[in-house]
Amino acid sequence: MAKANPALAKIHIAKKELGLDDDTYRAMLFGLTGKRSAKDLTPAESVRVLKHMSASGAKVTPFIGKPPARRTRKKGQKIQDPMLRKIWAMWLDMHNRGVVRERGEKALMAWIKEHQGIQRDALAWLNQAEKGAVINCLREWQKRNGIVH
Repeated sequence: MAKANPALAKIHIAKKELGLDDDTYRAMLFGLTGKRSAKDLTPAESVRVLKHMSASGAKVTPFIGKPPARRTRKKGQKIQDPMLRKIWAMWLDMHNRGVVRERGEKALMAWIKEHQGIQRDALAWLNQAEKGAVINCLREWQKRNGIVH
């Protein structure tokens, strides 16, 4: 499955703003990227197309950088998965005791990537085996710091 191109909608909005017919639009894409469809563009090619369209008079700004992080849950929403609740409880307990400096999900995921080698961007994406491994590692860390439950 191809990754979503966040600039795709902006390209189509700019096309409409510039009043480009389909043939002109596809010729412009082909001239800039060698591709005839915006859905086939890489993020870098999308930025190149948007910069060109912006220079041609479109009011759409190019998408530059990473998209903002998507929250896996809304603030205040309870975590349903008991293993994820356990991971969070352990992490926050260690934060409250001064063992962990940063309490956010970003810090937790960075720790998981570094100590577990699990390459995920959000807790919600961990599978059951990974959650178990994280809980065991956190439990060992707590024992080393004299935190026993």
